[in-house]
Amino acid sequence: MQKISSILKKKNEIDIIFDDGEILHLDIDIFTDYYLYEGKQLTNDEYKEIKKKIELIDAKNYLLRILNKKEYSIKQARTKLKQRKLEEESIDYLIILFKENGYLNDERFKENLIESLENKNYGYQKIKLSLKENQLNEEYCYDEKKEEQKINNLLPYLIKKYSNYSYKKALNSIYSSLLMHGFVDEQIKKGLNSIDEKSFSEKENLKKEFLKLTIYLSKEEIKEKKQKIIAKLLSRGYSYQDVSNLWKEFYE
Repeated sequence: MQKISSILKKKNEIDIIFDDGEILHLDIDIFTDYYLYEGKQLTNDEYKEIKKKIELIDAKNYLLRILNKKEYSIKQARTKLKQRKLEEESIDYLIILFKENGYLNDERFKENLIESLENKNYGYQKIKLSLKENQLNEEYCYDEKKEEQKINNLLPYLIKKYSNYSYKKALNSIYSSLLMHGFVDEQIKKGLNSIDEKSFSEKENLKKEFLKLTIYLSKEEIKEKKQKIIAKLLSRGYSYQDVSNLWKEFYE
């Protein structure tokens, strides 16, 4: 049994204070439903029911707040509610309620998700995976022309990103980046074939990389770190012969 020692009425809620010092924050509906007053003793079942209703209302308000900030899939919303340690029955009730009122709509979420990923130039496989991860309808048509356009959108950025690599190393890195972006092998290779080798002036790039690694070092320090410098340049895809020739040009 729980005895109510005092009741504090506020603007938007009512505080119920029990003899043991516990305070419950109620809305007016719960307060009137249970006809609460000072001195009333609640049975354990009544107390548990009230606590459950409070948790449900709090969870409902929480879900409204986060959905007002951005859209969530049903799976994401369910995960958020589970993090609040809500009972499965209460979670199911809220999910149904929010679906019926249009706050949760997986078809709408799917459309927005696809549009967002396509605008960021993600490929077919990445989009399919995102749909699966969010437990959405995975139907999504492969459009070769659209995939080609997205790769073409990304290539200038990737070429610039790996411009200090050797041509071969740059192609491998661009291939990996596009694969991570969700494009299929055949489409990636088609895109790589369109890259002009002249975009990578290997000898000039090699010199630039060499100078970056040595500009703040004295000659003695450069000679001490020779193996590390050479290893770094080799890791960028430059041939040992080219690196060796450059070293001789500067220091031998």
